[in-house]
Formats: sequence, C-alpha cells, structure tokens
Amino acid sequence: MTRDHWRPAAILAAAAYILCAFALSCLFIASTSAADEEAHVLILNGLGSDLPVYQAVDGAMRASLDKETSRRVVFYSESLDSQRFSMQALEPEFLQMFSKKYNALRIDVVVILSQNALDFFKRYGSQLWPGARPVYIGTPADQGALPNNAAAVKSYWYVGEPIDLARRLQPNARRIVVISGAADEDILGEQAARRLLSTKVGSAEVEYLSGVPQPELIARLATEPPDTIVLYLAQFRDRNGRPYTPREVLRAISEKSSAPIYSGGSVETYMGYGMVAGVTEMSEDLGRRVGEQVRAALARGPSDPGGAYIAAPHRCIADARLLKRWSLDERRLPSGCDIRFVDRTFWRAYLWQILVTLAIIAIQAALIAALLVQRHRRRVAEAESLTRFAEMAHMNRRVSIGEISASIAHELNQPLGAIYNNAGAAELLIKADPPRLESITEILADIKRDDQRASDIIARIRKLLRKTEFEVSNTDLNEAIEDAVKMLSAEASSKEVSVKTELESGLAKVKADRVQLQQVILNLALNAIDAMRAQPATTNALMIRSRSLSKTEAEVSVADSGRGIPSESLASVFEPFVTTKPGGLGLGLAISRTIIKAHGGDIRAENSAAGGAVFRFTLPFATVSQS
Repeated sequence: MTRDHWRPAAILAAAAYILCAFALSCLFIASTSAADEEAHVLILNGLGSDLPVYQAVDGAMRASLDKETSRRVVFYSESLDSQRFSMQALEPEFLQMFSKKYNALRIDVVVILSQNALDFFKRYGSQLWPGARPVYIGTPADQGALPNNAAAVKSYWYVGEPIDLARRLQPNARRIVVISGAADEDILGEQAARRLLSTKVGSAEVEYLSGVPQPELIARLATEPPDTIVLYLAQFRDRNGRPYTPREVLRAISEKSSAPIYSGGSVETYMGYGMVAGVTEMSEDLGRRVGEQVRAALARGPSDPGGAYIAAPHRCIADARLLKRWSLDERRLPSGCDIRFVDRTFWRAYLWQILVTLAIIAIQAALIAALLVQRHRRRVAEAESLTRFAEMAHMNRRVSIGEISASIAHELNQPLGAIYNNAGAAELLIKADPPRLESITEILADIKRDDQRASDIIARIRKLLRKTEFEVSNTDLNEAIEDAVKMLSAEASSKEVSVKTELESGLAKVKADRVQLQQVILNLALNAIDAMRAQPATTNALMIRSRSLSKTEAEVSVADSGRGIPSESLASVFEPFVTTKPGGLGLGLAISRTIIKAHGGDIRAENSAAGGAVFRFTLPFATVSQS
C-alpha cells in the first residue's frame, strides 16, 4: 500500500482520538464542578451518637441546613463513643481509620460535639481534615482553648438557675444532693456545679454523689427526706467504669426517689423522664444556632484568628404531673415557665371551641324560640281568620237564604197545601156512610209523604243557616247540585229564568263540606239570575253542569245567558268588595273562592263566546280509583 492510501485513514484516527479526549476532559471538568458545588460537613461526636440530646440537636441542625440553596450539603458522621470506651487505647486506630476514610475527600466544616471530640480535633484535625472550619457545641474546660477559625455555640451546665428554681418551689429545703458520673463530661459538670453552688446554697447542706453505681444511687435516694432538693447533672459512666445513658439513669432514680429531682444540665430531653423542673436550652434552638454557624462557616472566605461563642437561649420548663405528685405549687414558678404534660380538663383544653359552640347553640335556640312564637302567633291568627271567615260565610248563607226566601216559601207551600187539601178530603170520607176507609188510607199516605217533603225542605234550610265547623266528607256532587236547584227553583221562576242541569251520571264522590259546597252553587246561581234580570224573559237560561275533568278532579260549571262580565272586571271579579250588582257587597264570589281553595280546588270566570258568563270550579275526588 502506498503512502497516499494510508494517509487519510491516519488523519481520521487522530481526529477521533482528539474528540474522545475532549469529551473525557469535559466530563471530568463537569464532575469536578459538581463536586465543588457540594459542601461536606462532618459531625464528630465524642460521646454516643444514639444519645437523645444529640439526636435532637442533630435533627434541628440538619433541618436548618436543608434551607441552604446555594449548594447541596452532604453530611458524614463519626462517633468516638468515649463514655463507654477508653479514648487513649482507641485513638491510634481512630486516627488510622479516619486517615484512610477521608484521604481523598474534602471536609469543609467539622461539627464537634463534646469536650473529648474537641480535644481529638485539636490534636489531629489539621492532619485529617485540612482546611476544615470547626464549629463546637458545648463549653470547653478552657474557654481560650478553641482552635483557630472555630465558632462555638455555648451549651452551659445550668446549675445556679435550677437551684433558684428549686428553692422557689421548696423554700424550706435544708439539704441539696448533686448527682453526677465519673466520665470526663460528668466531671466537667460537677466542677461547674461546685463553683456555682458555693455562693448559692447558704446554710443548706450539700452532698455530691459522683459516679455512684445505679443500684446504690437508687437506694440512697429512696431514703432522702421529702424536702431535699435533688440536682441531677448527668451520669455517662459510674466509678466502676460502667456506661449509662443519662436519661435512663434519671428515669430509674426518679421512680424510687423520695424527693423531687431537678435538672442541673442543659438537656431538654430529660423532660418526661422524671425531671420536675429545670432551666435548659431547647434542642431545636441549639440545633438551629449550630446550623447558622455551619452555614456562616461555609460562606466565609479566609478565616479570622480566634473563635466566637454564640449562646443559645434557655428557658424554664416543668412537668405538671410531677408538680402534682410532689405537691409543689406551680404558681411559684417564674413567669413564662413552660409547663408541659398539663392534664387539662375538657373545658380548659377546648374553652374557646366550647364557648363558640354554646354561643351558636344559644343563637339557634333563640331563633327556634322566635320561630315557635311566630308559628304560634300565625296559628292563632289563622284560627281567628278562619273564625271570621266562618262567620262571613254564615252571614253570606243567611243573605242567600233571604234572597231565595220566596222560592223557599213557594216550595214549602206545595206540600203544606197538599196536606191541607188531603186533610179536608179525608174529613169528608170519614163522614160518609159508610166511611170509605181504603181511600182514607191512601190520603194519609199522601199526607205523610208531603209532610216528609216539607220536613226535608226545612232541614236543608236549617243546614244552610246553621253555624258549623268546616267538615270534609265524601259528598255526592250531583245530589248537592240537585238540592241547591230545588231551593232556588221558585226564585228562578219568579225572575222568569229557566234552570237546567246536565249532570254526568255515575260521577264519583268528591271530598267537600256539603253545606259550603251548596253555598258556592247558590252564590254562583243567584249571581247568574241577577245578571239576566234586564234580559228578555225568552232568552234567560241558567245551565249547571257537572263532569269528570280528569282522573283526580271533577268540574262544575254555572253558565248564564246574560251580558257577561266586563273585560276590565274579569281579572278582579273574585276580589273582596268587587261587584257588578247594584247594592251588592262584593263578598259572595270572594267567599266562594276561599271555600273552593280550602277544598284543594280552583275556581275561574270567563265570558262565553255565545254570550253570558261561565263560572267553573273543580274539586278533588274522594279516591282516584273511584274516578
């Protein structure tokens, strides 16, 4: 192969190699840039990482740093566990392990928990984590011994404040017992207590129980006088080297102690495990302050020499259950003390909700009472209205009877006249010789029939005139119409009006008050007779019809051959005091409408195309099946 043949291939291979190298360099730069955007924070705990106080502070710190938006914070955690194991024996191994573990990893900030961790960092921090900024939590034995560039959040051994608090609750106490352990952290706490109590106890006797094993400690406290003040600092390890969790020690001794126990440390997590009261930092506040210092350390450039202490706020806390157990008056606590585990009664726990609920119930009760009063008044008004209506209806019936009095007299005159004539004939037959008894028997039967007819007429009139209550019953509509026609037949004859009926045979009974139904028919018929007064006698005709309008209703129509209703009065013809008759009161039609409405029916008026007016009203059938 000649040089001209392989030269293009070599050029292509070189170009591909350059492109791959460029891509790899871009990936390396990108990964390096991403790594630079991360912040690495190491939490170095000199004691156990499982201690509740450190877990609470750690959680609050991480929650605070979660708000860091400029770059992602990656956490690492190491525990020296010095309260259970000897640091002197394990320190070389820790050093070797941490050197291998963090050799290629940059640590930006080291959060130091406890004095042992601080001592370890001061000896090896620059070797293991070069350039890392330390943030310390606690109070070092020598406050000027912080590493360069360090920030510290003070966590005090509160002793003086809890003693003052205990003396407020137990003003007659003459003895103070201070409990601590034998670990390094325990010794620091006891030293702080001895310095502070030397100026606060006055004449009270003070005894220090340092590093006493738990069984012996429980037995000692069980024999203490009830007015003793027991100040518990912490016990990480007893004098025999046995490790403890301070909170569990507090729980155990509080169950057998014959005197109340106060917290002399800075541990909020003692609350609920036997501590009556104490002055302490809140874990959430402490962790938030640590997070602020870590964020500030990540943001700062070149470090400043020396360190700065930042104090976390502290407050009084008390256990309401133990205050009650030891008969301690919570009113002696300082103002603003946080009293927890308060056994609130239902009323105290939900006072505002209960007050709002009671207010709502009271308002509703008032509204219901007002509605009941209004309902009672309405019923009274309705009863009075019905009474007045019944009186008006009764008066209307009496007026109607007065208008057809001539008709009634004519109708009564027929059976009475027949009785008189039959009685005269019977008298003649009796005087005959011999008496004609068979004919007399027939005459007596006629007299009885005429007497019953007159009695029926009087009974119908008495029913109309009687003042009765509204009573609905199953009523034969056609029979009621026929009775009404009989009562006004003489009146119609005197006015030269022919009365005709077209009643549907077999019509079902309706639900109605018979007397009031006849009153409506008489009102409509009398109005129709009056409307035809000025008409020629040959054209005066009154037609009353009944029919089944639907499966549920029957209809009655009263039609006359008069001039009809003026168009301007048609819409208001049923209103009270509206009349087209000279001297009329205008109440007959209004009463008729009220009666029909009370029966569940309807009434209307219209002009007939053939002339005259037609009034129609409907009534419900007694049962649907009958229709």
